[in-house]
Amino acid sequence: MMRRRISDYTRFVLLALALSAFIACSSVKYLGKYRMSAPLLRYQFFSQENRALSKLDDHLWPYNREEPIGAGHSSTMLLGIFSTSGDKYNGRREYIRETYLATGDDRICKLEEFKRQATQKLNDRRCKIPYTFVIGAGASDRPKDHDDNEPLTLETDQDGHADEEGDCTYLNVKENMEDGKSTTYMKFGAGLHVEYGIDYVAKIDDDTVLAIQLLLQFIEDDLPPTPFNRRIYGGTGWGSYAPNHIY
Repeated sequence: MMRRRISDYTRFVLLALALSAFIACSSVKYLGKYRMSAPLLRYQFFSQENRALSKLDDHLWPYNREEPIGAGHSSTMLLGIFSTSGDKYNGRREYIRETYLATGDDRICKLEEFKRQATQKLNDRRCKIPYTFVIGAGASDRPKDHDDNEPLTLETDQDGHADEEGDCTYLNVKENMEDGKSTTYMKFGAGLHVEYGIDYVAKIDDDTVLAIQLLLQFIEDDLPPTPFNRRIYGGTGWGSYAPNHIY
């Protein structure tokens, strides 16, 4: 009786082993055939600088198969620090230069330095966040929002002064807070996209302290570069006091 039970158990184990071996051989054969015939994925290995692309495999054609609008590269962001003329704001700009802009990280630089690097080979560019202080420099008779054929920017502020640091952008609009300065700056940033490869345009005020390292990490981890940056917006929108405006 004991011998019969052992024989039944042995037969069961042998049958299970044979079935497992058959399944394993079939799987190896199938995977080998699939590996030879399946197309290679477009993205398999990613550097630290463009690893955000790994998140995009399921979103390459999300908008009616629109064609890409540019060449891929590590993401860049224009940072506009809103300021104005006057001794008080000159001091604020100097304070900002000596604090969160003075990180020693060459991934953040003046806008003019970014433009210079844009003429170099792609692998030689280091700056990812070009910054500029944004000042409304138009005379009192200028509109608050740039909507005419006059130049978009000026060389100096309304008093004829230019910052010696060379990191200010003087918009050709009357200085204001929420009546067109932001939209004019966005127009300025959009004009830099094609020529210099700006992927995102951001703004903060000069009374804000920015964590540069966190911003850099956010850009590298979560913001894909052109042409995968369509319809990406950040921040909070609210209605303006002016009719038909939103910020």
